[in-house]
Amino acid sequence: TVVYPRSYLPEFESLVPYVVATVELAEGLRLFGLIRERHEAPAIGSPVTLEIERWPEGRCVPAFRCVAGGEE
Repeated sequence: TVVYPRSYLPEFESLVPYVVATVELAEGLRLFGLIRERHEAPAIGSPVTLEIERWPEGRCVPAFRCVAGGEE
């Protein structure tokens, strides 16, 4: 997990500070994506749900939300 305190690309300026994490899916695939609506720093092994966000430019970006109380 990495917290970016500034934007390196114009598309991310409105997200600062933002968190990017590597998430391993149940199928074994690993994805990089934004962590959304985090109330505390996510811990390794924390359950998340995957959402695909469509950005205004038409890009589709993976994003994850931490599951409250560890319930998936």
